[in-house]
Amino acid sequence: MLTTKRLDAITDELIEAIARKKAAETSKPTANRHLALIRAIPRRAWQQWEWGWIERAPKITLYPESKRRIRWITPSEAIRLHLTISATQPCSR
Repeated sequence: MLTTKRLDAITDELIEAIARKKAAETSKPTANRHLALIRAIPRRAWQQWEWGWIERAPKITLYPESKRRIRWITPSEAIRLHLTISATQPCSR
């Protein structure tokens, strides 16, 4: 959707449409990662580069996310966990 757009053609409405589409295709946290990238480019052009291509950066609101972080165990932790459980519980086979 953005490959053929000039910076001054990226509107709030276009961003909202992209956000809805991404959220429907993926999870909302994944959609947020895409939106954060999309937000970074016009913001940098507006605030730091000062090229004058845009008057302001579009407002991009991210989806709410849980504050919890899901952490997966490493393979070595999985082996240690399995060995610990096996040592403390008899096999039921």
